[in-house]
Amino acid sequence: MLEILLYLFLALIFAVLGLPLSLALNAYRSHPQAPLNIEIVLGLYRAIIGVGLRVQPELLAIHISIFNKLIRIPQIALKRQPSSRPSAASSPEPDHAEEPSDAHIAPANATRPRGGMDWLRIAAAPTIHFAGRFPRAFRLNHLSVRGRLGLDDPMQTGTLYGYQRALMALPFRRLRLDLVPDFSNRGFSGRAELAIGIHLGRILYQALRFALHTGVRYAIMRYTNRSLRIF
Repeated sequence: MLEILLYLFLALIFAVLGLPLSLALNAYRSHPQAPLNIEIVLGLYRAIIGVGLRVQPELLAIHISIFNKLIRIPQIALKRQPSSRPSAASSPEPDHAEEPSDAHIAPANATRPRGGMDWLRIAAAPTIHFAGRFPRAFRLNHLSVRGRLGLDDPMQTGTLYGYQRALMALPFRRLRLDLVPDFSNRGFSGRAELAIGIHLGRILYQALRFALHTGVRYAIMRYTNRSLRIF
């Protein structure tokens, strides 16, 4: 029985690490002067089911989501509690300054911390490799912006609309822009949707690789006194 539970636990871990996640950001506004409403949704496998955060001017709530759509009922309302830290004026002042003890005085032969150039030699190459491979864990599913947009200058509004038509002529399957120029009102009204696919296993793998790479380079400089290249 214990072995079966262990296998199920390992299978659950591998399923979570290998299961693609979906992060969606939805923002909408009814008219240019209306407040902006934001929904942040984290879903499992094509966003079949997940959890979302709804942010409004007078509401902050957590919902269950299905296909990146929030189910309004039930909801968990969150309230920001005021800070209960005591003020600096009410805190009692000590009668006398505390004298430094001998325990905080470092011995003369203690090992000095490494300088900035040493840490640069240790972390530069792992950081560059990590930054080059980390974006592979993310994938743009789609970006959609629909609504009305007006700028301060009507000429700039028309120019931006022309750029939009030229951009949509390109074969961008995951990009959708449908902005109607508004020459009488300034601001944006409509809906913007962004969906990103996340591979959790790749993120953990790259983080572990970065930590091991940095640790090996630190051990080489710490125990062999070898000078490493920055890149």
